Order: sequence, then structure tokens, then C-alpha cells
Amino acid sequence: MSPVPDFAVCEQDVIVTEGTLKQWVCFPGDGGPFQSASPQTFRLLVESSGGRIAVAAVALRTQPDTTLATQLAGLIDERQFALAARVRLCGEFEARYGLGITLFDHNLDQDDPLQETAAIPRALATAARNASHPTGIVPVASLRATIIQQLNLEWQTARARFIGNLDPEAVAQCRTSSGLCPSAYNYIATVSADHRRNRTQATLLFPWLGPLLDKPQFDAIRQTIDAGHPLIDALAKHYQAPKAIFRGLRGVTTEDLGRFSGQVDVLAKLLQEIPASWWPKDPADWCQFVRAADVISRLSRRPILCASNVLTLRRSAQNSYAVPQAPDEDLIRLGEDINEFIESLRRAITWTLAQRGIRLYAPDRMRPWDVAAAVKTGLGLSKLSRLVVRYGDAYRRAVTEFAEEAELWRGVRWPALGETARQYGSVVIQPLLTPAELKAEGRQMQNCVAAYVEQCMKGKSQIWSVRHQDGMPLATLETHIRSNVNGRKRLLVVQHKGRANSAPSGLSWQAVRLLEIDMTEHPEQMATYLDWKQTVSRQPMDERQRHAMMAPVITAMGQTLSGSWNWARIVEMACSAKPNDL
Repeated sequence: MSPVPDFAVCEQDVIVTEGTLKQWVCFPGDGGPFQSASPQTFRLLVESSGGRIAVAAVALRTQPDTTLATQLAGLIDERQFALAARVRLCGEFEARYGLGITLFDHNLDQDDPLQETAAIPRALATAARNASHPTGIVPVASLRATIIQQLNLEWQTARARFIGNLDPEAVAQCRTSSGLCPSAYNYIATVSADHRRNRTQATLLFPWLGPLLDKPQFDAIRQTIDAGHPLIDALAKHYQAPKAIFRGLRGVTTEDLGRFSGQVDVLAKLLQEIPASWWPKDPADWCQFVRAADVISRLSRRPILCASNVLTLRRSAQNSYAVPQAPDEDLIRLGEDINEFIESLRRAITWTLAQRGIRLYAPDRMRPWDVAAAVKTGLGLSKLSRLVVRYGDAYRRAVTEFAEEAELWRGVRWPALGETARQYGSVVIQPLLTPAELKAEGRQMQNCVAAYVEQCMKGKSQIWSVRHQDGMPLATLETHIRSNVNGRKRLLVVQHKGRANSAPSGLSWQAVRLLEIDMTEHPEQMATYLDWKQTVSRQPMDERQRHAMMAPVITAMGQTLSGSWNWARIVEMACSAKPNDL
């Protein structure tokens, strides 16, 4: 077999006096039979004259030269890599020089170049082509191992020399806190002595904070650190969480937090639901915390912040973060009840604001969902767990009490005009109050009265069934309500038909005339019906449906929510609170 191809690291330590390049390393370098006309991946380590460093990958046919390294160094000096998004810098580099690069924020002490380079597969392919073996079989495993060993050795040597030329104090401080990542090094190394001291203290106090500080949303935190102001206060404000949480996060590293190292906002919400005495105290506790959270999310197939998962994590915290073996069905149901309660609260707030004519999504006012989320946070899952049980009982009572009125709002029925039924001699005049009753009357009397549902639902017509007291149908009657010149209401007969629209009998006419006189002489009997006609029947049907749905919810909210989070205060908050008030 032919020998393993040679690999070279292009390394330059000479300071460029003109330009922005201080030192740079390219890996892998030129010098191997694996080179071909197609592009391969090179890794650049660059230190600019401003003292900032960058790690980049670039795909080229030949190895990068000093010009490319100088261009990259100039860009990170110009845009201050520590405070600029890496994706934006890559896009700007491509726009300027027509070459795509990828910037990384890896720990230089731990970075594995083999993950990002095409050197190994190309070397294997070249070695396989040139191999001479009796059976034609290439021992790829041993060849690959040899190549990896050689690459690692050369990379480690070049990287160590590059790091050796960096600011030793800044390197030591980075390694003590968050690791020797470009963002952490640039944050500490390229500032004045006072700012370096403040930044070093901050990253030593909160090691997990270091990798986050290059993000634009942490501008206020960076300003707080440089000014030497209390950092815990700023973190509490930034994450909208109690200060105690960040006192508990002092000294915690990114390795301790695991996947939560970049999701401290999620972590803060979780810790708020767990008593402080149960919080993780050391790296082993944090490891168990992260593992428990991962297992809970995996078992439920839901985000960790859903109510049932937070309740499960809380129970796990009570048992030193013992990892659950299976989902707890009781906690899942309770979590679903909490989620349904918060959603009902949001809908209730939205409905109430709409009824008051308040614009729902004005930029200067909190959204209903934000108010509901604030209530959830303010109460906490412990109180919510008890409250949703009371709410469920109150809601069921409200639905029962509102059942008849809800039918009027939904259009399932409409109110009777006066008494339910009236009898004049042997004739009974029965109001028809539902679509089903109209349909039955139309079928029995062979007429089209079933088509009058909309007129009845809107209060435009009243339909009656005229029957003999023994139940025999005599006629179908339609009436309207009109106003006299004096403003008094009267009942007007519009249609009075027998079977198949024939002329009604005299007995039926006599009873209908008595009904007309009775209602006109005693208009107070129409008061309830007229009130419904002036309010409910005038509403669009979709509004009537929503009212029927929301009335029991709002009643139950008023009966359940109390104290500082009572229903009246929540509504007032929704009406007046600004987006950043909570």
C-alpha cells in the first residue's frame, strides 16, 4: 500500500504592518496527492491587528492566501465580531468579495477540525486509487485512523502556536469562565483595562452568560457590565424573572446547564415553578435537572414549558430530580386543564374588550394573550392547580344556570309573546318557539311555516298553532307587533290559515280575535319579548353564538379569580397595561 498522503498546515506568524492581519493559520495546507480541481474545505484561524480572532471555513480549490485572511480580519475589525451576528458577517463577506465563508464560535481548546474538512475522504479516495493489494481490498479503517492521527497532530501543533501568540491574560480568563471561544476572547481582550476587569468579573460570576453576550438582544446587559452596575438586577429585568433565580445561577457553567445554556429564558420560567429549596445546587444536580427535563419532554412529546411537563418536573425536583419512567396521566390531565383555563381566560379577555369597544391589538396596549400569560406567571402552577378545579365547578354551575338563556342567544329557540299558551273557550293558541316546532306544524298543516325560522329568530314574526282543546289542529297564525299613534304596542294578525292554506273556521277566528284584543289592551305582557327583540335578536348570529359561549366562562371567572388576580383587575389590566408593564 502507498504511504499515507502528507498533510501540511500553512502557518504565518509574521505581523503584517500594512493592513489588518496580525497572524493566521490555514488547515489543511498545500502538499498532498489528495488535492484535486474540485473544492475542498479549509479552516482559517485569523487574528486581526485590533486583537480580535475568528474561526472560519471556506471551500476553495487551492489553499487560502494572506489576502483572504487579511480581508476576513479587516471585516471583523470593522464590524466588531464580538457584537455582530456571525450570519450577517458571512453574508457581508460574500457580498464584498464574492466568496462564501462560514464563521464558527467553537472553543479553540476543544474544536475538532475534522468535522469541517474534506481532507479525510479525499485522502482516503486517493489512497484507495493508489493502493496495491493482492486481493484488491484496502484496509480503510486503519488508513482512516492513521490519517486522523496525523491530522490531529498537525492541527494541535498549529493551533497551540496560534493560541500562544494571543493575549495570555485574556486566554486564561476565557478558559476560567466560558472557554476560549472567539466571542468570549474578543469580548475580553479588545477593550480598555477597566472594561476588561468588569467583563472578566461578570463572566467569572456567570460563566453561562459569556457565550450569550455577542447577541444583539444583550446590548443592555453589556452596557450594565461595562458601567459596573448591579448585574443581577439587569438580568432579572432582561429575563422578566425574580432576582433569586440569578443568585442561584452564580458560578453555573454552560456545561452545567446543558441544552438550557442558550435557553436561560426557559430555564428561568421552569425555576419559578419550583421552590428555591429544590433548585440544583452543584454540577451533579444540574446534570440531573437537565436529564430529567429531557426525559419528561421525550415521554410527553411536548415542549418542557407545557403545564403538564412543568408539573412533572416539579414533582421530579421534589424527589431530587428522579427521572420518571412513564408519563403521569393525572398530571397530564391537570396540565391540560390548566392550559384550557388559560385559553378560556384569553378568550374571556378578548370578548370583554370587544364588548367595550376597545381595540384588541393596539401597539400601546398589552395583547389578551400577554395578559393571560401574566396571570399564569403571577399565580404559578401550584395555585393554578387548585384554581382550575374550582373553575371547573363554577363553570358547570354557570352553564346550568344559563342554559335557557343560552338557547335564546344561540337561536335554538325564541321567547314566547306573553304566556306560554292561551285558551279562549275550547280553543288553545300555542306559540311555536323552536325550529323543530315550526317544522312539525308545517308538516301537520301542509303549509310553508317551517321557512319562517329566521323571521322568528329576529323577532319579526310570531308563529302560533291554533288547536282545539282536545289537540285537533285548526289553523296556523302569524302575527307582528306594531305601534299605535300613541306609541302603545298592539298585536297585528298577518296570516291566519287552515290546513293547506284553506280558510280557518269561525271558531278559530273568534279565538284569534280575542288574542289580538287581549295583547293590545295589555301590552305589558309583551315587555319581556320586546326587550329580547331590542337586544338579543338584533345581534348578528355569530355574535349571539359567542355570547352564549362566553357568558358562562366570564361568570365562572368572576366567581373563581380572587385576591390580587381577581377578574375585575385582570380586565382593567387588559384595558390599560402597556406591552412592557409586566
